[in-house]
Amino acid sequence: MISLNTIATSLGTTTCKAMALFHAFTGSDSTSSFKFKGKRYCCKLMQEVPTLMEEFATIVDTQFQTSPKLKEVTRNFVCRLYSKESNEESDVDLVRMRLFSQKTRDVERIPPTIDALDQHLKRSVFQASIWTTAQRSMMPVNNPINHGWKEEDGKLLPIWISLPLARDVFHLDVKCTCTRTCSRCTCMRTKLRCTRLCKCKCEK
Repeated sequence: MISLNTIATSLGTTTCKAMALFHAFTGSDSTSSFKFKGKRYCCKLMQEVPTLMEEFATIVDTQFQTSPKLKEVTRNFVCRLYSKESNEESDVDLVRMRLFSQKTRDVERIPPTIDALDQHLKRSVFQASIWTTAQRSMMPVNNPINHGWKEEDGKLLPIWISLPLARDVFHLDVKCTCTRTCSRCTCMRTKLRCTRLCKCKCEK
């Protein structure tokens, strides 16, 4: 028989309080995980970021809330998760760009954007808050719409990112040199809208 009291004593009060949010943040049944970054690696890395567990432990007293400090330490953790050179760095977008341009162009192996990470943190805090208040007879459940979720056709769907998609922002700088019609145009085959810079016969 495994003694939970012994495990709790070994881990310490702070880690025990932080475990709900740590589990949700690194991936659970209702929250996404960081691909190729398993629980064992995340648990090993959390020991190198002591402020992470200290901030995660606050979920016990401040449910459904994300603070600037919490965002900062989670960004630093994710930077370290993907790059060993990012000891004190918390600019996830910068690490993302560096890894994309220097090491790998596989988007599944680079960190999420700051915006996507913030949405993930909201969902993680929401789920951890549910867990940490489960012992109450009247749980203070907030509206998930305000915590990284959206409602479509009566279903809750995660908000992966709140910024416009790159294809909708940068298409104005894209041009093709083909002179064919729309059905065979290079832009159409790559699912991009033609711009005024294109030489094809498509309608702009």
